[in-house]
Order: sequence, then structure tokens, then C-alpha cells
Amino acid sequence: MNELVYVNYFFEDWLKVLLVISTLLIIGMILNSENKFQYIIRFWNLYRFFFYKKSHSNRFFNLFNFLGFFNRVIVYSTFLSLFIFPKSLSESKFYNFIFIASILSLIIISKFLVEKTLAFLFGYIKKFNELNLYRIGLKNFISIHLFFYLMVIISGIFNLKTIVISSIFLFSIYYIFSCFYLFKKVSNWTLKNLIYFILYICTFEIAPLSLFFLLLL
Repeated sequence: MNELVYVNYFFEDWLKVLLVISTLLIIGMILNSENKFQYIIRFWNLYRFFFYKKSHSNRFFNLFNFLGFFNRVIVYSTFLSLFIFPKSLSESKFYNFIFIASILSLIIISKFLVEKTLAFLFGYIKKFNELNLYRIGLKNFISIHLFFYLMVIISGIFNLKTIVISSIFLFSIYYIFSCFYLFKKVSNWTLKNLIYFILYICTFEIAPLSLFFLLLL
């Protein structure tokens, strides 16, 4: 009987549990990054997170990115299940969260494996690793900001239409900033490189994102 009570309590307060988990993940990222975390939450000093010492860069596979991956999935899936696709699977927003989180995780991992394989086959693995280092850092950066944004909007002081419009606007700003930042860091300012970069964004960013939303509609 007590186990049933605990299960019902979890289903009723799943959002609180997820926010606590996300908070713990961010705390873990802060502790793991030593004094570098300050750079991941600043627009103006973001580059210093990636190369914070001369001739020293962050490794891609590290605890910070591992924690950031789960935080990103939790924050994005919570936001989508509450405000964008509240009935994509069932009336239960918790089940929708599980469904969205599963699909999102699968797409992220599959996309990485496909990109890694293509980079190896076509001989641009070094450039891919450099790009991925910045890109994952930017996505961790956005998910941390989105966590605090989520804390504000779940307070209930904003209506759904305002949340959706403001979210689209803010995410567009973050995404445009990220694309500009990536292009500036990993490519030369030539028309050819710009075209290649746009094709890359369309293939490995916009296309998976479109597939993700199509699966939820």
C-alpha cells in the first residue's frame, strides 16, 4: 500500500521531481567545471569556456557534457510536454514527457553517430571534433538558460499564447546566435564556406529538428 502511495505521489508531482533532478545536474556541472562554469552562462565570454587556457581545450567526452546531455533532454522535454505538445501521446503530461524524452534522446544519439561516421569516411574528423566541441557547449549553454526560463513560466503568471510566442522568439535568437558563433569559430568568411555551413545546418540541425516535431504532431 505504501509503495502505491509513493507511486501516486510521484505521478502527481513529477514536475517537481524533474526540476530537482535538473537542478542537481546543473550543480554537478558547476562542480565539475571548476571555475569555467561562469563562461557557459555568459554571451560575451562564452569562447573562454571552450579554450580557457592557452593550448588547452575541453574534451568532448567528459562528465560536464554527460550531465549536460541529461539536463538538456529533461529541460527540453519538460517544456515541450507542458506547453507545446501537451496531448501528443495521451492526456497525461508525464507520459508525454517520457515519450518526448525518449524520441529526443534517440535523435540526438543517432545524429551524433551518423555525423561521426560521415566525418570518418570523408576525412574531416578533426574539423568535426572541433565543431562538435563548440556545438555541444552551446547547447549546454542554451539548456541552462532555458532551465531558468522554465522556472519562471511554470509559475503560472503567463498565459499559454504568451509563453509560446516568447519561447519561439527567444529560441530563434539563441539559435541564430549559435549559428553565427559556430561559423565565426570554425570557418573562414568566404561564400563557399558559408554555403557549406548552411547545407550542414540544414542537414544536421534543421532536418532532425523537423523530424522530431513531425513525430510529435
